[in-house]
Amino acid sequence: MSRHDCLHLLNVHPAHLGRLAVVDDTGQPLVFPVNFRIVDEAIVFLTGAGTKLASVVRGSRVAFEADDIETSFLSGWSVLVQGVAEEIDEPGLLEHLRRLGLRSWTREGPVHGIRLPVESVSGRRLP
Repeated sequence: MSRHDCLHLLNVHPAHLGRLAVVDDTGQPLVFPVNFRIVDEAIVFLTGAGTKLASVVRGSRVAFEADDIETSFLSGWSVLVQGVAEEIDEPGLLEHLRRLGLRSWTREGPVHGIRLPVESVSGRRLP
């Protein structure tokens, strides 16, 4: 799929639920669910302190995947984004993300905004 098609599907994703893949500081690959939105051609989400935030602070490359599958018809799509995420430190943008309905899956401690610019994107459709 084209970049345009991939970003469109992510933007209209019915659940706005994806998975962030990171490698922790011991080299262990881990995958976490995140509620996301697309803002200015970037995946944005909120998270608490922990492995996801630590990967961002280290400047590690991460991967993000979202899909929408209709199992009864064996059809759907999947989009993969890869790049280097960054912490959002603009209070106005953080408030905007909250107004978009974004929530962190963690309920403890302060919430941090994360932005993953879409550097590399690929997608596929199931027939």
